[in-house]
Amino acid sequence: MSASREEKIAEIFQSYRDDLPKRMHELESKWEELKRGWNASCASDFDRACHSIAGSAPTFELHEVGEAARTVENDIKSLIKGEMKFSSAMVNEIDVKMHTLGDVVRQSLTYDS
Repeated sequence: MSASREEKIAEIFQSYRDDLPKRMHELESKWEELKRGWNASCASDFDRACHSIAGSAPTFELHEVGEAARTVENDIKSLIKGEMKFSSAMVNEIDVKMHTLGDVVRQSLTYDS
């Protein structure tokens, strides 16, 4: 017997949730690398990873995760465009936002389990 449409959708949603901690770990690793020294290539990778989570999370009913990722993405885009300076104050600001994003991800996954 094949899975119903609803079961298939539920499996896709669960797969996204199961993969999210790995994606967050990769995002956090990229951020740690960037904090050691500005690197345009790493910044671009970090931006894409933020953008991906910010765009996909709401699709999987994780709206708060998407919003938190978007705030980080906005800051990194401003740095890439040269609108903001990569400074210790900016690093601290993004650190706080990354911590918030991690908390929101954990809360969302705990709540939905």
